[in-house]
Amino acid sequence: MPEVIECVYEDGVLKPSERIDLKEKTKVRVTIKPKLNLRDFVMAKLPEEKIRELEERFESEDIY
Repeated sequence: MPEVIECVYEDGVLKPSERIDLKEKTKVRVTIKPKLNLRDFVMAKLPEEKIRELEERFESEDIY
């Protein structure tokens, strides 16, 4: 079953932020989608609380 995990690209390697339950040498298909930083896209000045609220909503609804 597909699952979504966060990774960090470091020293030429994608490093998962949590343990992955896979056997060694298991091949997987990876889709690269940079994590959204809403602050980069907000055109109007919003209070920090509203930005955090929107970020959480975007993350939970997989909006990008």
